[in-house]
Amino acid sequence: MASAGLSYQILDWLNVAGRVRIDNTHSEYEGKLYASTSTTLTDGSTQGHYTVNNGQNSQTYADVLININKRIQDFTIVANIGASYSGITSKELGYAGPIRETGIPNLFNVYDLDNAKKRATQTGWREATESIFASAEIGWKSMLYLTLTGRNDWASQLTHSPQASFFYPSVGLSAVISEMVKMPEWVDYLKVRGSFSSVGNPYPVSLLILPTRMMRLTWTGNLKRTSLSANCTRTYRFLGNRSGRCAFQRFQVERFVLLCQYVQPDVRSRTSRIRALRQTLCADRICT
Repeated sequence: MASAGLSYQILDWLNVAGRVRIDNTHSEYEGKLYASTSTTLTDGSTQGHYTVNNGQNSQTYADVLININKRIQDFTIVANIGASYSGITSKELGYAGPIRETGIPNLFNVYDLDNAKKRATQTGWREATESIFASAEIGWKSMLYLTLTGRNDWASQLTHSPQASFFYPSVGLSAVISEMVKMPEWVDYLKVRGSFSSVGNPYPVSLLILPTRMMRLTWTGNLKRTSLSANCTRTYRFLGNRSGRCAFQRFQVERFVLLCQYVQPDVRSRTSRIRALRQTLCADRICT
């Protein structure tokens, strides 16, 4: 694993920073079933069974960020603008099979396996996401704050779909009521906040290849990417904080709207249908 970062102060209220991180993993697996093992587990061999797998995984992340922190009279501005890249690559190569009957018992190598029953496996996948994002918080006289964020992702899973990218914003407004108006003596601090946020993510790579087993029938279907889109979760939130002579109180009202997809395979016609799922969750909490 290796990582590096660099930052540069352009002005007293403006700086730029960049980071990169690379994480490589190599794994090895050996499975040895000796000659005394039940033949049910060794594919009928009385000499033993051998499995070997080698895997490689690589993750790369890099971003660049422009940071702004400036005060203009009664206003304060804290903003971030940036772009990022995230990539994952996975490869795996394996070999497995029973030791041939004329072979040497408990000699575990790929050359001594039964030619008719040994099998090789090779799998691999790759995905990448490129993003741009920005956030800003504008404050006025330390009593009113407007928060805006936005992010747009270009995910490789959506390359051939109508929705090649997806955008998810958020907006929030906070007001320190105790700084705006004179409060009763028994209230020292009162703050309210309302917000809306949306979070999106692409479907996993495994959704493109779906193995399904029903009774004795094995079905494997490939989904057309044109039928899939990004999942989305939207959250509406309103909360308030109060402190004073009485115990501290916090009340919060939340509403979640989950928009996602699931796959319904049809084994008889060897096709799949994409169905949308919409679920709304509400939570009203008062904490003392």
